[in-house]
Amino acid sequence: MYPCDYGCPTEGSFSQIMHNGLGLISYMIWLKDTLLLTKNIIPHNLVVKKQDDGLQLKIIDGLGCASFIPLPEMNRRFARQYVNRRIELMHARIRWDLSGRQGEWK
Repeated sequence: MYPCDYGCPTEGSFSQIMHNGLGLISYMIWLKDTLLLTKNIIPHNLVVKKQDDGLQLKIIDGLGCASFIPLPEMNRRFARQYVNRRIELMHARIRWDLSGRQGEWK
């Protein structure tokens, strides 16, 4: 989890987890709205920006389509499927990180 600058009492507190979760949810909504094609969404490709109304996640690397045949670049339906799959993989990576990195994350 990322440090909280909103006065949360301790690192790992419920309010800090909520701030991080809301930032993640708004990021997923933004990805689905924009259909921005990314490779695997992993922590070191993201940065957190503090804003007046909360936290905002920004992609700093890993842009583009990882498909061999770039159908997501040609068709919105394939783009939606691609973005949804990237979000699923992001959740798998988060679960893997939180489990102490046991086993495979994909």
